[in-house]
Amino acid sequence: MNWIISGLAVVLGMSLIWRISYIKRTTSEKRRNPVSVIIPARNEEKNIEQLLQSLLPQWSDALEIIVMDDHSDDRTAEVANYYGARVISVPDLPDGWLGKSWACWNGALAAQGEHLLFLDADIIVDEGGLQKLLNAYSTEKGWLSVQPYHRVEKWYEYGSAFFNLITMISMRPKFMPNGESSMGAFGQCLLCSKSAYFYYGGHNIIKQEIVENMALGQHVVRHGGKIRCISGKGTISMRMYPGGLRTLVNGWAKSFASGAAATNPYDLLLISTWITGSMTIAIKLFQASGEGLYVLLALYGLLFLQFRWSLSKIGSFGWITAFLFPVHILFFTIVFTYSLFCTTILKKVSWKGRDIAVKGGKDS
Repeated sequence: MNWIISGLAVVLGMSLIWRISYIKRTTSEKRRNPVSVIIPARNEEKNIEQLLQSLLPQWSDALEIIVMDDHSDDRTAEVANYYGARVISVPDLPDGWLGKSWACWNGALAAQGEHLLFLDADIIVDEGGLQKLLNAYSTEKGWLSVQPYHRVEKWYEYGSAFFNLITMISMRPKFMPNGESSMGAFGQCLLCSKSAYFYYGGHNIIKQEIVENMALGQHVVRHGGKIRCISGKGTISMRMYPGGLRTLVNGWAKSFASGAAATNPYDLLLISTWITGSMTIAIKLFQASGEGLYVLLALYGLLFLQFRWSLSKIGSFGWITAFLFPVHILFFTIVFTYSLFCTTILKKVSWKGRDIAVKGGKDS
């Protein structure tokens, strides 16, 4: 049975990761889509500065850049004003809403553009990235969702590798050749027309969901819309959770159990089998001898190449991260278990100074 699971791990790995699409090139023609960039921000003074600096050379491609200041107690609003963004203070959170969805909803209500681009504050737009997004969006009907390329700087940030990969492949089983997905949308970058946003109800329709864009994307697909999900390599990038290991753990714990609950059970089975088989190969490798050792070394090598190839498309994780994939799977399992504890037992998760109720309630 262990050998069957081990073999399945290699096959499933290829089937899950073989196509992670991204914007490989763009046309020379500039697309003039009047777009409002909406950035929900709470205590993001350092991140918002980097984002706005990256947007400055591309400002002409946007009608307006709106920073939704969600009751920050740092210099978020001051920094945004300095760089010329339109700063709007988010109204007090009403019952039944979570903070980010409330900020995005109010940003959409205030936006003047025909199209809405929601960006998280910790994103950096690569040179020409905004125009690449607009070009990619204009060639497709529907919505465009992008998972930013993950820039790694400190040792603990490599711990996000497997989370990012699972995020991509949890969409991947339903990808069509053009990247179309029926699983939802990524959380950091979402582009759509303003008319489509309000037609489908926007963030108002999923106001109690922790994984807001995934839920919004699923709602759109269920009602006949289309979501194209791609990697942000060469277009937009991010550095996740620079505040330390605890911030990284809390950040992923906030969303991952809820995201798993929203994923198709069949897809969860495939991913779980892949993870189990990969760990089985790693464990058996330490116990093997003789001819079995060479077989396991070959299987481990194939998995290493799978992880290296897929991780290179989603972040700067490097060869060592891919080689040590069992360590990252173990870390993923620990944090995922913690996420389950928070969401099923405690019924709340902590993020940016707020306790977020998992069901019902509101940010406190």
